[in-house]
Amino acid sequence: MNTSDILPAPFEWIAIPEGRTVIEYGEWSLDTATQQYEFTLNATQVFKVEAFTIAKYPVTNAQFAAFIAAGGYDNESWWTHEGWRQRRKKGWTTPRYWADARWNAADHPVVGVSWYEAVAFTLWLSATTGEAITLPTEAQWQRAAQGDDQRTFPWGETWDATRCNNNDGTHGVGGTTPVTRYTNGASPFGVVDMAGNVWEWTRSNYDFDRHDVHSPAQYRALHGGAWDIATLNLFYTAARIRMNPELGNESWGFRIVRE
Repeated sequence: MNTSDILPAPFEWIAIPEGRTVIEYGEWSLDTATQQYEFTLNATQVFKVEAFTIAKYPVTNAQFAAFIAAGGYDNESWWTHEGWRQRRKKGWTTPRYWADARWNAADHPVVGVSWYEAVAFTLWLSATTGEAITLPTEAQWQRAAQGDDQRTFPWGETWDATRCNNNDGTHGVGGTTPVTRYTNGASPFGVVDMAGNVWEWTRSNYDFDRHDVHSPAQYRALHGGAWDIATLNLFYTAARIRMNPELGNESWGFRIVRE
């Protein structure tokens, strides 16, 4: 069974050829004078990325609903050991905000999902399709967002608030938008919403070069910026933030890859 047979539209795989990307390691700090976040670069690492495919859009509410309908929150085999422990501890049966009309439109990205819930979704989809579906590593995510020229934004070098869902000046809409709205902000490979709408969980441990979903990690990395962000450099394709994997809020979502 194919992924497109299981997940409601819009869904499409985008093929990403092998290439290279550069992860920038450093620290973000808030400049209290400007109320803008600034990045201090500590180190860089070049990664060779093998060919893979990535979802054109973030996972939507309608697509995540298929996981819930399949008993996703009841089947331990679709969760990591720590993910299942957190699900039971916190009593998760749906993502946060699932019943809130502000966030649950069918074609908007699912929000309120912890990293563990995003991983459970991929393990369910892998078991159902027989394909190797997972979250992207940071290097895969950046490769899909930047293309071959390591561009600053998915669409090029110059910031353009009309190309993504953001909170820059008068452009903010105060929430998520349909994943198909900003096709004019697509990456060189045609991947949409790589800047804005929601931050996207990656498979990667923020502090180390590790991508195993079963490995312990205090923080996992997110990329892409979100609808509530006004700091422009957080929309850079190389920008990364860290979050505890058990947390989820109204500006975090995810997309999937097939390896």
